[in-house]
Amino acid sequence: MALTGVVSGLMSGGGLANLLLGIYPPLSTQYSKWAYSKHPNMIPGIGDLVELAYRGEIDYGTFLGTAKQNGFDNEWAERLFAAGTVLLSTGDYLRLWRRGEITAEELEKFLLKQRFSLPAIEHIKKASEFFPSPQDLISFAVREVYSPDIVKKF
Repeated sequence: MALTGVVSGLMSGGGLANLLLGIYPPLSTQYSKWAYSKHPNMIPGIGDLVELAYRGEIDYGTFLGTAKQNGFDNEWAERLFAAGTVLLSTGDYLRLWRRGEITAEELEKFLLKQRFSLPAIEHIKKASEFFPSPQDLISFAVREVYSPDIVKKF
């Protein structure tokens, strides 16, 4: 009978501790900090792992192993690693397209990766068309009017 009383007292005491930790978050936070300082067991999340791997702080094998501890199989870890590459800015892709370095299809593919919709891509193309400034238009007109061929005609 005495043993049952001790066990039930410990169980209710543990329940009381859990209740207090749940009701008063600062106490729970303080306990977590203390426990993690004594027994550290946290690992970086997948986004941090990708960053560490790209910066050379961990090798690819460590990346895959720690990703697995986060619950990702190799296929998903490799996809997340590939998705961590930096894309050029929208303006850079538009300049490459206007200079003929990439095709319209490649431009569309890159902008879709940046989460632009197809109608938005068409708007971006229109918005990025070059229109000369008024000063340039005047310069073009003056050059046209005063070209040697025009001067000879009159």
